[in-house]
Amino acid sequence: MRSNLLISGAAALTLATGAGTLYAAVADRPADSATGTGATEYWTPQRMMSAKDVATVRSGQSPKMQSVAYAVAANPATVAPKPFNPVFGKIFFKLNGADVFCSGTAVESANKSTVWTAAHCMKGSKPNETITDVVFAPAYDNGQTPFGKWEMHSMSVSGAYANNPVDAEGYYDKRYDYAAFAVKRNAAGQRMLETFNGLPIAFDKTVGQPVTVHGYWSEKGGNEDYVCSSAVRDNTSNAVVDCGGVGGRSGGGWIATIGGVATLVGNTQGANSDITSGPKLGNDARAVYDAVQHINT
Repeated sequence: MRSNLLISGAAALTLATGAGTLYAAVADRPADSATGTGATEYWTPQRMMSAKDVATVRSGQSPKMQSVAYAVAANPATVAPKPFNPVFGKIFFKLNGADVFCSGTAVESANKSTVWTAAHCMKGSKPNETITDVVFAPAYDNGQTPFGKWEMHSMSVSGAYANNPVDAEGYYDKRYDYAAFAVKRNAAGQRMLETFNGLPIAFDKTVGQPVTVHGYWSEKGGNEDYVCSSAVRDNTSNAVVDCGGVGGRSGGGWIATIGGVATLVGNTQGANSDITSGPKLGNDARAVYDAVQHINT
């Protein structure tokens, strides 16, 4: 059986998975900054401060969630700022030419260079969207990047995300709204996780324990990593937490404590004023992660 991933980057690879042979066709990806000087140079403090969350730029609302009817929690979870931690960061990129941002998490990986986020932050939500100039800014803080800016080297999303038929509104398959991307080495030749530690990632654990949802919430200014802790509710097609809001935290990590260790078990896909939804990370998500974590940056 063949399983497809969509990958862009600098090298080709073929991986064997439990489901069969995974073919990942990889194309060279040149620097695509509008300035011609590279993505890290393009993202000046001024541009980072003025970037809008991807949902606002796309349609004026948060990425569309899978249809689900849930009663609002009697005591909705509270949202609070989190002390800056390089594991959690802001992803800046250009969406059809507009300066936008999402949230992401640095995860442990063989190449020490992998970030986990939402697929709509890497490939877009619809076929007519183009994303370029991607950088990850760990512990981003109001225009400051204390752990640097790390330019994307290559990325992977599930073939099911983009190849399944779009829905009635033209969106890709949100059940697979997750992505991994590798970042280039810094000017000193260091890999990202040689400068700080990442979080482990677990699969088939999205539902079953409380999580803390991280992200750069637009309604809180978009310049701090805010958190919301909640139990996870299982919907047939996705997972839901009682953390309402608007935008900015797309791709932000859902963190659970497993065996006493903070572990990434999910990511934000969409939200409304009452709840936040995310895909359930299973074997397909594991294949997306494996495709990227073995890329030599």
